[in-house]
Amino acid sequence: MSADSKRPTFNTLIYDEASEWFVDFRSGDVGPAERQRFAEWLTRSPEHVRAYVELAAIWNEGPRFVGDSQLDEARMLEGARAQANVIPLGPARSTQEPPRAVEKLTARKPGVIFAVAACLAATAVGVGLYSHSLRGFYSTEVGEQRSVTLADGSQVDLNTQTRLRVMSDARQRRVELLEGQALFHVAKDSSRPFVVLSGATQVRAVGTEFVVYRKAEGTTVSVLEGRVAVTAQPTQALAPAPALAGMGELLLAAGEQAVAVHGTAVKSDHPDLNAQTAWTQHQLVFDSVPLIEVAREFNRYNHRRLVIESQDLYNFHITGTFSSSDPTSLLHFLQTRPGIVIRSSDTEIDVSGRP
Repeated sequence: MSADSKRPTFNTLIYDEASEWFVDFRSGDVGPAERQRFAEWLTRSPEHVRAYVELAAIWNEGPRFVGDSQLDEARMLEGARAQANVIPLGPARSTQEPPRAVEKLTARKPGVIFAVAACLAATAVGVGLYSHSLRGFYSTEVGEQRSVTLADGSQVDLNTQTRLRVMSDARQRRVELLEGQALFHVAKDSSRPFVVLSGATQVRAVGTEFVVYRKAEGTTVSVLEGRVAVTAQPTQALAPAPALAGMGELLLAAGEQAVAVHGTAVKSDHPDLNAQTAWTQHQLVFDSVPLIEVAREFNRYNHRRLVIESQDLYNFHITGTFSSSDPTSLLHFLQTRPGIVIRSSDTEIDVSGRP
């Protein structure tokens, strides 16, 4: 039996309600009355808890559980029990016949109910929502790529480990790139600019094609067709897009690229746009790139991590084209280099220098 077949099937309405709570708590503007409603919604059925927990687990960025890729319902309920003596909910049953554990939980003091709500709400604050269609949030996991067609006809191709949300309105089409890399094919609409936010960097276009890659150290914007305007702000507090128009914009045409770091956007000299789009063909292209950066890129696509153990090899430069989903070609290349030793396990590929 597959893992998917073991997972409980949830009512679409329950998922919709869970996603509504996710977004509400993410905004941070939830008052006592809303928290009471949330607690009541949770205790109405274990399926509500499971739906909410699954959404939290998929995104896996709750402050209480950061860094744990194996977050599951048991972990969430353990967190609740750590705050109060909460009775376990047990296996999911029909929403029309809630288990006695739920009845007991409902009958307990409000503080106990709030313990469950607080635990789950803490996981919701500061996180996004993984969903193919819920409330405009989209995400990919390790090695996954997908395409999304937006309401205006624009298409977004998400690379591995990418998260974004769509926040369009009557004045503008707006997308926030929370993490990763995306290729935007923007439908023409002169009355509604298409704006991509990447941290403190804004990319504004009308009808064009470009790639935005958000890393910890900055954002790279590569234009394939048309023109875009890049605005880099010195802080993460970004003003609404219309207020930024014309303020310190860096204009990019097709074939040009810019890197925005620390509030400054600078055009790249001799950019290789093929390298920026090679992932759409499941390839990685490197041109004299330090090995430590090559390892970081490979690790975005593969569960078996490439670990550079010798700091002397960090700046060993790599040039070539490799499969993004199979590091074998890179390993064969490294094995031909003198002074490099490779050791493999089920979880890691260790690269070190000879003693």
